[in-house]
Amino acid sequence: LAHYLQRSNLRTPDQILKDQLLPAVDFGTMGVWLKQTSVKGTRDAVYNVSKQACAMRYTELFVDTNATLYSASADTMGKLNAGNFLRAVESYRYKIRWDPESYHCVDCAKVFFLFYFTNFDNIIEIIEVVLLGVTLYASVNVYAMMRRKLSNCPMVDLPFRNDPGSTTDVDVDKIEKLCLNMIGYCFFYRYRFSGLPKHMQELEKTQQHLRSQQDTSKLADPYSFSTDARSWNNYTLTSPTNAREVFINKGLVGILHDEEVISAWSEAPRLTRDQWLAILCGFFFCFVMPVCFACKHKSPVCAIEAIIAELLHYALVDFFILRRRPQA
Repeated sequence: LAHYLQRSNLRTPDQILKDQLLPAVDFGTMGVWLKQTSVKGTRDAVYNVSKQACAMRYTELFVDTNATLYSASADTMGKLNAGNFLRAVESYRYKIRWDPESYHCVDCAKVFFLFYFTNFDNIIEIIEVVLLGVTLYASVNVYAMMRRKLSNCPMVDLPFRNDPGSTTDVDVDKIEKLCLNMIGYCFFYRYRFSGLPKHMQELEKTQQHLRSQQDTSKLADPYSFSTDARSWNNYTLTSPTNAREVFINKGLVGILHDEEVISAWSEAPRLTRDQWLAILCGFFFCFVMPVCFACKHKSPVCAIEAIIAELLHYALVDFFILRRRPQA
């Protein structure tokens, strides 16, 4: 109706914008807009406007689309969109038509919904918006992880300012090593400068000698020392072949230079309810539903897409959930 009023110069664009702020418009106001003096004339005018809008929508979505599909022009993208739209409409058996009994344009909204979501450009725009949201979510999580890493660093309540927009960021690894050296210097002060009784020194030497000859990988809680990893990004806490064996990297774990390892084991917390919900929902939407659709329509392409989607889902779960669980 607003389009008709503007096209027929019955209302200006500014007046239409103001009209949209009004509550429900009564029949008399519509008659004034349409330059009608009687209720019957207003009803006939509204009926004709609705019928013409339905006919225009049919022309736009069916007549023009078929003309684009079967035209001799080299509009490759237009023909692709037209073919996708017509196949979707035929699959759902939609057809725009005017129902004189209910004064309603049948399937108009449904067909326009298909017309929008079968357009390649619109799908690309939706994917761009989704990727933008994922990028924002990942950026916020990376910044939050940085803040948690900085707060967990043993800096002895020393404040450090961190500007997320700065090109020179705080080197948490360097600060942590310096703080650990300071803590170790204070912790072992009595051993280095105040001295120990003779019997304590002999007892510690005996214990160190016994542990140096012991094969720690054969214990009930096996462990071994590793210096291969230089950062937490490539540090694996447990052995890939033996989940019970723990790899100890003194520098990364934070064990002081003069400290002795008596025993070591790893404990991973259980998955939370939200994590289980994310895993199960992702598995259902990425694998179960596409496989059911592929079996119903006998489409091997959909089955391949389901396998690829599930592999991607597994990689995301492993990266964002399993590898992010705190291990003790």
